[in-house]
Amino acid sequence: MLQKIPFPDNLRQRQAVLLVYIIFIAVLSLAPSESRSLPIKHIDKVGHFLAYVVMAILALVSFRNWRGRMTAVIVAFIIAVLLEWGQGFVPGRLATLADGLTNVLGLLVGVLVYWFYERRRF
Repeated sequence: MLQKIPFPDNLRQRQAVLLVYIIFIAVLSLAPSESRSLPIKHIDKVGHFLAYVVMAILALVSFRNWRGRMTAVIVAFIIAVLLEWGQGFVPGRLATLADGLTNVLGLLVGVLVYWFYERRRF
């Protein structure tokens, strides 16, 4: 049987972790970058994907009821889109549809991972 992932029991603490994580992603997303090619093609997509899988899971564990969880996921979706759009205004950054779709895909996979974990259907 799967063990519960250790995480604060207090919802306020969970929400604080989520907020810190969102700020962390925002700072990374909107920091100026020098143009340089990455050693592995499309490795940045992996980073985008994983960042938003984690964001979705954190959003879902930060609320107890269905309404709060869905609101958190919708807000995470809006954040993903806005951060990608905002990169178009940052020197050395590009806002791309591929990155935006990768962000959204990461959110969807995070929701599915959470859903399967909660239902123990691995």
